Amino acid sequence: MNLQPLHTEDIPSLIDLSASLGWDYSHPDLQTILTSGIAYGHKTPTGKLISSAAIFPYGPKLASLGMVMVDPAHRRLGLGQAATQKVMDSLPDKTTPITLVATEQGVPLYEKMGYRTVSTLHKFIAETYHTPQNPTKIPNHHHLQQLSKTHLDEILHLDRTALGADRGKFLQARLQQSNAGVILRRQTDNTAVGYALSIPGTVVTILGPVIAPDTDLALALIDHLARQTNGAVRIDIPSEQTALIEKLPLHGFILQATPPVMLFNANHLPQRNPTLYGIAAQAFG
Repeated sequence: MNLQPLHTEDIPSLIDLSASLGWDYSHPDLQTILTSGIAYGHKTPTGKLISSAAIFPYGPKLASLGMVMVDPAHRRLGLGQAATQKVMDSLPDKTTPITLVATEQGVPLYEKMGYRTVSTLHKFIAETYHTPQNPTKIPNHHHLQQLSKTHLDEILHLDRTALGADRGKFLQARLQQSNAGVILRRQTDNTAVGYALSIPGTVVTILGPVIAPDTDLALALIDHLARQTNGAVRIDIPSEQTALIEKLPLHGFILQATPPVMLFNANHLPQRNPTLYGIAAQAFG
């Protein structure tokens, strides 16, 4: 079996591999992954894709690992570890910290490779979003504006300080993929202080990143975007945002899982401010 780079022409095969695991990667998701990250996978002599892994370099301070998949008929052959190691080795700086969100089945593999758990995520899904009787409103000293490409520099700055790393290439691709987005501005000087994106999926709409100065403003961003969606809505919340985690069930969200956040090459995530209320997606951090 041949381990080789994956490109956009491999998207149909990646969709098939994803479906074999019960996952729901869409064509736009994979377009974003393959244009902003580095991906490898194993193919059989007949050309069938049976494994994959991808890594997203965010400058020297952080990279994110995701899309680790192995065809169920080819498990326990070391393919997942080999593909994962290959994308890790593709980073130009071998000392770059690498983060990932692990599945329960993947934890032993990542621990074997030297990853350690440093945090958790709270994965919430609302099958039907409920706007509360008293919805969180934007205070008079803030206002929302529809997000566009002209705001890229502002959201890059907000994202950089929230995550502690530079995700410029990824965010450009994610902004193109989004079907809605808002930027939060302070009324007094029109400074951007938060933003959020809504990403359509094959099964659920993903809200993220969500970056805001406080919990109430994060809820206002979530409410604004969720009310525009049809069907299920998903958001993944860092464990330190306890106030938001407590309030989301009032909006129809149900906690589905608390997967571990793992880290390689470092003991803690890069220094960041407390404004990250929703991650982009588990593959991207």
